Amino acid sequence: MATKKELQAADPKTSTALATTDVSMFAADAGAGMEGADRDSFAIPFLSVLQKGSPTVDEALPTYNPAHKAGMFFENVGGTTYEGKAGVEIVPCAFRRVFIRWAQKGFAGEFTPEDVAAMRERKEIVELDGRLYAPEKDGSVNVKTCDTFKDTRNHYVLLLDGTGGWREALLSLSSTQIKKSKMLMSALAAVKIQGPAGMFTPPPSPTVCASRPWARATTRARGSGCARKWRAASPRQTSTPPRALSTRKW
Repeated sequence: MATKKELQAADPKTSTALATTDVSMFAADAGAGMEGADRDSFAIPFLSVLQKGSPTVDEALPTYNPAHKAGMFFENVGGTTYEGKAGVEIVPCAFRRVFIRWAQKGFAGEFTPEDVAAMRERKEIVELDGRLYAPEKDGSVNVKTCDTFKDTRNHYVLLLDGTGGWREALLSLSSTQIKKSKMLMSALAAVKIQGPAGMFTPPPSPTVCASRPWARATTRARGSGCARKWRAASPRQTSTPPRALSTRKW
């Protein structure tokens, strides 16, 4: 019969010993339970900048979180915040420019620049005061009711969490932030490394992250009450990428 001490050691409620698990025993079932999942089964991990009117920053809203402050970076899937002044480090992996169609009820579609150009030729999209609209059947535009098309620059990045780990994130920049996107793209294109055939720009893929430039993003505000905006510092080279980054694709 087991003694009292042996029973206590075996009881997970009273035992303080760490259980050891042979990870290899799960290898045969790797990915099990995810067979039916596709890209639409997962939430997009947006990395955004909290504003004074953000749902978790505004004290008047039920979603208010006292730990969230205007100017912080916020990753929505993990619910993680990062200090805006200190900034975050990102590994740019890919870039895609799209036009988002916004209707009165919200998101109504995503279009490539080529799609938009063709739609403008067919008069399915018209420009008014620097903005793109889907006109009414008679060709008129009501800025209050017509759908709009917003130029959006998507940066697919790997976000370093400060502990050596990393996570996927999407920086979706539009409107006044397009200038920041252009500056980041220009800075990345200017990065050169020495190769067997001479200097070249590293391709936008995490598979060569040992020579990928890292960038630091910080936030700032101009004047009292102004919207917080992000900015990217100059990229730098690294020879110590996050673990498994060389085989992981965004």
